[in-house]
Amino acid sequence: MVEPEFQANFEAQREELRKHAKQQIFKIQEENRKTYNLRRREPKPYRVGDLVAIKITQSGPNLKLKPNVVWRTSRFQEGQDCGAKLTAAPFIPAN
Repeated sequence: MVEPEFQANFEAQREELRKHAKQQIFKIQEENRKTYNLRRREPKPYRVGDLVAIKITQSGPNLKLKPNVVWRTSRFQEGQDCGAKLTAAPFIPAN
């Protein structure tokens, strides 16, 4: 008789703790979102035909002296197709 009441009370307390923890997590996430977006700049709106510099994010032993941005002969205009759609290559057009 005492065992089912104890178990029901225990489960109710645990459920209340879970709800409280979930509310706290959402609260912290919202605060983090606000502070992250506080100094974040809006993305530039690119149009078809705009010239875009693409930052090279790959690292390796032979890339140390290469430029950080694709410019000179490797220029792409937005909307230009340059081959594979999924690639890690630095020569990709901005969509």
